[in-house]
Amino acid sequence: MLKMTIEEALAWAYRDELPKASAPGRLKGPRLATPGWVKAAETWASRIDVSNSFGLMPDMGASSPPHPAAVALHELLGCLDDVAFASEQMEPFHDWMADAGADERDLLGQVAAAARERALMALDEGALKPRGDLAARLRRCALLGPPDGWEAARRPQLRPVLSRQGQKKWFRIVQQPMRFDARGRAVEVIDVESDDGWCPRAKRPLKGAYLKTCLSPDPSALADDRLEWCIWRLALDVVAEMAAEACFTFGGYERVTIEEMGLKILASHLPNRPWMTSEARVIRSRILPGDRQVAPGKSLPANGFALRGPSRKSRLTASLS
Repeated sequence: MLKMTIEEALAWAYRDELPKASAPGRLKGPRLATPGWVKAAETWASRIDVSNSFGLMPDMGASSPPHPAAVALHELLGCLDDVAFASEQMEPFHDWMADAGADERDLLGQVAAAARERALMALDEGALKPRGDLAARLRRCALLGPPDGWEAARRPQLRPVLSRQGQKKWFRIVQQPMRFDARGRAVEVIDVESDDGWCPRAKRPLKGAYLKTCLSPDPSALADDRLEWCIWRLALDVVAEMAAEACFTFGGYERVTIEEMGLKILASHLPNRPWMTSEARVIRSRILPGDRQVAPGKSLPANGFALRGPSRKSRLTASLS
């Protein structure tokens, strides 16, 4: 019996097994001197998408069909439309909030809230539903590896907002008329923020002007990448729980589990927030699975995931079986 963690099982299914399914109506190309060869040539020349029923490039040299457990995992990913997560699980800057000052906490909270708005939809009772196709996320990570970019090169620091010339930018609140009467007098005004709070003639800020601070470097992209990891990692747990309970029709039998098909799926050992752990950080290479780089002395798992060790100087190429 095969035994894998859920991320290994998905990578095995989409990299090794599901490509064994042939494309529907696979064409062999036109043959001259045979009836209808002109029509065959037209069809062959216009055939662009040769993916199989799982959306993958078929393995033309496969001698056996996909493993039934791999097909079952693909079916499970189609049942993730209603998956939602708790809001407290989607905090990208939890590691910085504890020792941050009031201004820094406020700015980090604004960046995190904007990132959640981009990646998630708010539901009732504080639940958050991922935007987009969650199954497509898992398939993409199964093929290319886990999300990356979540490790900050350095912690953002507070600094004043600067102008294009590198000078401190002063802001002030001004009144802007919104509606006028018949004589042209403003009858409705609103307060708007303007960035002309510095008087170049007097070389001093105007009355009521103030400075604003920002985070440098901008952590918005980092927040997006960390939320992407959180969504992917929590979705793995959901799929693992579904795989342990779901039953399928297989081999003429009803209510067959994935384990009975020959695959035992284990829970993922990856941390929910790897940026808060002291473990070796998880990385993925964008190189194709057959050319992945691995540190010497370390073996490459079947799913192509690797842990970065203390030494990065020398590496060797390992091929997946």
